[in-house]
Amino acid sequence: AAAQNQQLILLTHHNGLSMDGNTQLPLWNQVAAQLLALAGKQVIWYYGHEHVGAVYKPQTAGNVTILPRCCGHACIPWGTPSDLQGSSQVLWFEDEVLGPGSNYFVTNGFATLTLDGSSIQETFFNQSGQAHWNS
Repeated sequence: AAAQNQQLILLTHHNGLSMDGNTQLPLWNQVAAQLLALAGKQVIWYYGHEHVGAVYKPQTAGNVTILPRCCGHACIPWGTPSDLQGSSQVLWFEDEVLGPGSNYFVTNGFATLTLDGSSIQETFFNQSGQAHWNS
C-alpha cells in the first residue's frame, strides 16, 4: 500500500483498543509496528471481537493515522454497551434498543465500504438495513 501510495484497510478479529477506546491493547502496538512505512497516511482498522458496533476517534501511531472501528454486532445480541456511553473516544455506537426492556438487546448490524477511485464511503447499517453511521 505504501509503495503504491494507497490507503490500507486492515481487518482483524481481535481489537486493538479497549471497548471504550481509551486504552491501547497489546495488539495495537504489534499492528502499529507493521505500519511504519505508511507514515503520513490513514489506515482504517476494522475488528469485531467485541459484540458492538462502534466508530472511534482517529488515533496516531508512528505518524500513521488509524481510524479504529468495531464491527462485531452482527451476531449475538448484546445489551446497550455502557462502556461506550460518555466515552470521549467514541464518535458513534449502535444503541438502538429492540426491547422489551430499556436494556434488552440493541440491533445487530454490519458495515459496508464503497470504493470509488481514491475515495472510500463507509456505512454502518442496522439489521433492518437502515444506515446508522456513514463517513
